Amino acid sequence: MGEILFGIEVRKEVLVYALLIESATSHFVARLLDIPNYPDSISFGNKATSLSFNQKISILMDIDALEKEDGKKIKTFMGIRNQFMHNINAQTYESCFNILDGSEKFLLKHYPQQSTLSKEDQLHNAVESLSKDILFKITALEEKVKAKVEQRIKAEIEKKTSQAFVDSIKELESTLNKYIQDNKLTTFPTGDGSGKKMGTIIANLMYGLVIKKIKQD
Repeated sequence: MGEILFGIEVRKEVLVYALLIESATSHFVARLLDIPNYPDSISFGNKATSLSFNQKISILMDIDALEKEDGKKIKTFMGIRNQFMHNINAQTYESCFNILDGSEKFLLKHYPQQSTLSKEDQLHNAVESLSKDILFKITALEEKVKAKVEQRIKAEIEKKTSQAFVDSIKELESTLNKYIQDNKLTTFPTGDGSGKKMGTIIANLMYGLVIKKIKQD
């Protein structure tokens, strides 16, 4: 009977985690794109038009929602999942990892196991830890991306505010100099007996204060 089932228990366990991870990914990306009722959507529902698991993960990678190391973990999990879903010869964790070059070393490095355990049990426990780790990280993405977006918006506002301030100083300089010239006011005396335009002096003072403030911050 075991031969007929082709390692069905192992496949089932990996498939459950794959479904949970894909569901969490769909939920996050759909919310990010503001797609209402995403289970019925064209891209994230259960229709033939829906994006594949790989495509959804690719979106997370493209928007830098995941760290590079997390991307490697997901790639490792997807390799395991694909073997169990599509390769009839992958009936145990050992047989699965014999096909995946380098994945066993990567997995056990990040999720070390007791050497007293059999290789099958080590790989089983490590894959379970990997699956839970990925699931946790994806479910926590919403807050992470929200903070990232807020940071980006804040930086953009500060940049625009700084530029607006610089432009205002230039306009003030021009306005004051024109006013002095139009009204034939005297220029501001300098130590060497020459004169500088009042607007330029005030603008330079303001620039100096701004630069000092920036250095302090």
